[in-house]
Amino acid sequence: MNETVWSVCALFAALVVAPVVANLISVEIQGWLDRLPPVLIRLAARRLPQEIRADHIDEWDAELSAILEGSAAGPLSRLALGLTYTSGLLRGAPKVARELGRARRRRLAAVFKRIRVHSLTTFLVVLVTTVVLAGQFGDGIDPFSAAITVTCAGMGVLILIAVQRHPVGRLLLAAGISGSVAAVATSWPQWIVLAWLSQWAWWPMCGLILLGLLVFPNGRLPSRRWRWLAALLVVTTAAGAVVLAVAALDYPRTLLQDTQPVGESTRLLLRAFAVIVLATVLGLAATLAALWRRWRRGDSDTRQQLACLLPTVILLLLGWMLEIFNLDGGYLLALIALPLGMSVAIIRHGLYDLDKVLNRTLVWLTMTTLVVIGFVGIVIALRELVMRNLSADTVSLVTTGFIALAYAPLHRRVQQGVNQLLYGDRHDPYEVTTKTR
Repeated sequence: MNETVWSVCALFAALVVAPVVANLISVEIQGWLDRLPPVLIRLAARRLPQEIRADHIDEWDAELSAILEGSAAGPLSRLALGLTYTSGLLRGAPKVARELGRARRRRLAAVFKRIRVHSLTTFLVVLVTTVVLAGQFGDGIDPFSAAITVTCAGMGVLILIAVQRHPVGRLLLAAGISGSVAAVATSWPQWIVLAWLSQWAWWPMCGLILLGLLVFPNGRLPSRRWRWLAALLVVTTAAGAVVLAVAALDYPRTLLQDTQPVGESTRLLLRAFAVIVLATVLGLAATLAALWRRWRRGDSDTRQQLACLLPTVILLLLGWMLEIFNLDGGYLLALIALPLGMSVAIIRHGLYDLDKVLNRTLVWLTMTTLVVIGFVGIVIALRELVMRNLSADTVSLVTTGFIALAYAPLHRRVQQGVNQLLYGDRHDPYEVTTKTR
């Protein structure tokens, strides 16, 4: 009986004294006890893959903090809760790692499968390029066609790697393949079949690029009302290729040469092709109108993607100016910039501060174009009106001074215009505040 009484008293004393002792533990020991569960969390995280370890540590630390903050117990009870939580992590981490490993292997297998497919496409492009170089490259290959062919094929492959089955990527890749066929055929004109192909295989590339622009950037038409335009582009692309192919049967090497007289039936086919070209030009104008409609009705993300095409427009103007002064190669930059801008908009949209890159690119291209226009205009004006008797070096020096004085204010105006174009009124907080009053 006495032993039972003493046991009950000892149990009661332990229940009363233990919390008191726990609360009297020093601050250093309490801190050490609080640091033990996070250490165990890091031990559990070491069983996970390296690339996801940091994210899981942060998540587990947050969960542990929530558990401990919801408890008003002493340090020993907090330690017990922390050990209970971390022991579960230590037991479950291997299973989590195995599941993540399986998912990772599945993702890698899918990526490798896509890489194999597109590596084959890249190999075919390289093979085509090798065949072209092995042929008579100097006898008629157009550098503009070669550049747009390589760029379309390469950018189409990149889009399909980044966004599988994207319609724009498929259309660009098809355009590159069409241009590659035309390039190979043009480089081997001594073979009659390839010579015949060279007369018409280049045409489908034009329609495919226009179709890519029509469904840019999301791969869908702006609305159902634009189906007629897609049908028009498909019909003109197919009809133009068929008309040229039939007309080239009689003139497989000289159909598109102005100096070669043709028969009456071939002349009728060429007139029909001229009508098809006119319809394609109208389709181009309608495609630009569709892009403008997307711009007007799109959100900020859509506008940012469409803004990737603006450098192409500026480069076209710059190329036109260079052609006026007999400087070849200006249009080449614009032809390369078109598929490149489409690819950047699709692949890197929302990543790496694309809006800042676009802003700086547009400002730089616009300032370059304006400086060229200003320099040429001032030189012509000074020579014709003011400094007829002065040397060219003096005129150039004075022109440079004018441009240096006008550069800073002009740059500010261009920057404001580009900001307004890309961001609307968001670049001017005062304007936004005024409109919301």
